[in-house]
Amino acid sequence: MKLAACNLLLSSSLGFAATVIDDFSSYGTRLNDGEAGPGNAYTWQVEHTIPGYNNELPISGGKLRLAGHGHPNTVQGIAELAFNNDFKPIVNGFTVTFDYHEYHDLLEVEVAIENNAVHTLSLADFTITYPATGTVTLIFGETGVTEQITGHADRVFTYTSLGIGGVSGDDLVESIKFIGHHRNNGQDIAEISNLSITAVPEPATAVLALSGLSIIFLRRRR
Repeated sequence: MKLAACNLLLSSSLGFAATVIDDFSSYGTRLNDGEAGPGNAYTWQVEHTIPGYNNELPISGGKLRLAGHGHPNTVQGIAELAFNNDFKPIVNGFTVTFDYHEYHDLLEVEVAIENNAVHTLSLADFTITYPATGTVTLIFGETGVTEQITGHADRVFTYTSLGIGGVSGDDLVESIKFIGHHRNNGQDIAEISNLSITAVPEPATAVLALSGLSIIFLRRRR
C-alpha cells in the first residue's frame, strides 16, 4: 500500500503543473508595488499615472483597475507579475486566464520570455460591449501562443510572427505585464479579475521534487 501511494505521488509530480489563483482579495483596496502574490510565486511591480495613487493601483470588488482616470490615450496603470526564481515556468504549458472588464478602455498583455524579446498581445481588437465581461485565456506552446476570448474566434500567434526569435519550449517565463490604456474622456475603465496561472516548472525543479519524494519513501520503508 505504501508503494502504491508513493507511485501516485510520483506520477502526479512528473508534470508538476501548479495552478495559482489570485482573486485580488488579499491586498485590500489597493495593490502596492512590491506586494507578494499567493504562495509567494510572484511579486507585483506597479506603475501608474492615476492621480492620487502612489505606486499602487485600486482594487474594488475583486477587480484590479488598470485604466479609468486621466487623459485620453495615455497609459494609466501597469501591473507586472514577476515570477520568483523558484517558480519560473517553462514556456511550453504556461497558461494564463483572467476575466477582462472592458468599458471602452484598452488592455495590453506583455510576456517576457527569459532574456528574449517581450511578447506583446493587444486586446484592442476585442472591444467588449459595455458593460460586459470576457474571459481571456492565453495558452503558450512550443512554437507560439493561442489567445481565446469569450465571444471571439481564437487567434494563434507564432513566436516568429511576433518577432521573437529563438524561443524554445524549455525557455522560462520571467514575467507577465498587464497594461491599461485610457482611450476616452470620462470614467471608462479597464479591469481584470479572477487571475489564474498554470505553470510547469523547469525540469530541474521537477527532478528535485521527485528526489525529495524518493527520500521520503526510503525513510518510511526503514
